[in-house]
Amino acid sequence: MDKVVRYLGIILLLTVVSSCIRESESECYSQYTVRVFVKDKNYTNVDAISPQDKVNESLPFRKFVGTVYYTLSEASTGELVQQSALATVMDDGDYFPVNLNGIPYGDYKLTVWGNTTANVDAGNLHQGNRELTDVYLGSTDLKVKAAQMNSDVTLQRTKGLLLVQFTNFPGYIKSISANVVGVYGTVDPEFAYAGNTSVKKEVPFQLKTQLLLAPSVSEGASKLQIKLYATDQISSIDPVVTLPEISFTVRRNEMGLVTVNYNAPSGRFEIWTYINGEWTMIHSLDFQ
Repeated sequence: MDKVVRYLGIILLLTVVSSCIRESESECYSQYTVRVFVKDKNYTNVDAISPQDKVNESLPFRKFVGTVYYTLSEASTGELVQQSALATVMDDGDYFPVNLNGIPYGDYKLTVWGNTTANVDAGNLHQGNRELTDVYLGSTDLKVKAAQMNSDVTLQRTKGLLLVQFTNFPGYIKSISANVVGVYGTVDPEFAYAGNTSVKKEVPFQLKTQLLLAPSVSEGASKLQIKLYATDQISSIDPVVTLPEISFTVRRNEMGLVTVNYNAPSGRFEIWTYINGEWTMIHSLDFQ
């Protein structure tokens, strides 16, 4: 009997030690660990669009997300409680740990951003009309009510990817300017997109150019115009070729594909898009 009483006393003591007994829960504090995983590793239609770009989904977290930034806000008021510095992911684990130390018991909203960069506002997907990075986002509600707790959150991609392929092009084409209009500018922690912006990208000519883009503001609303140059200094000269506008739709975590083919015997440019599993020629024009 004495042993039973002693064991019950020990259990009661451990319960008291590991619990917080205060007049108000706000006086109790927790160490809360959130494991951050990546959900969107391959684009949903990569097998149909560009199977050679499919990646091994068992690769470490940092192969998909290289930086992490998070905010912790009070659930009812939205008041900021904690925010992190921009952290570079260094190890080869399959998740990134967010350690929330010394937070009072209560209800919170944790928002985690992946692949953001310094001097760019979180949620601004094309600040300065730039392409920027492959931004990831995840958020979760936390109910903090014990001294030590843990949970998980998954990051999802916020943008889509447009691939532009060039075939049979003459060697004197040296650079490309791509201008896109009709994509969203921002996204909030609830994945609500807003704004209507444009994106401009100028790069040396390559057979495949890619554009990371926020989703289209509506179906078919995005427009792409491509200009080709015979020099690297594209800001000071007229383009050799200005292709007509191409209408397309960007969807989150999906790839789109446009092919521009130069048909040398006929001296014509042909512009093809891959939609619903089929190639469709949308433009054919003489090269003068």
